[in-house]
Amino acid sequence: MSVSSVPTTKSGGVIVLVGLGADRVEIPIIESATREVDIRGIFRYVNCYPTAIELLSSGKLDLSGLSRAHYKLEETLEAFKRTQKADVIKVFIQC
Repeated sequence: MSVSSVPTTKSGGVIVLVGLGADRVEIPIIESATREVDIRGIFRYVNCYPTAIELLSSGKLDLSGLSRAHYKLEETLEAFKRTQKADVIKVFIQC
């Protein structure tokens, strides 16, 4: 779990820990509690892949909003503005 997971999750949101990580992590637990951010763990994810693939291939799950954006070096300012909109997962700047 990343230290930035709690602050970047919307209030009332859910953080899901998939698999195993470090034995101990430091998290802002008071912020999680006051903003009602749930932290859930799952380790047995082996049977999730067929379901996820079926949801994607059938069109029942729309990930179009979780895309990435590419910008040229001279478009750096626009790229940084795009990250602030938070409408894509990753913004690339081609150097």
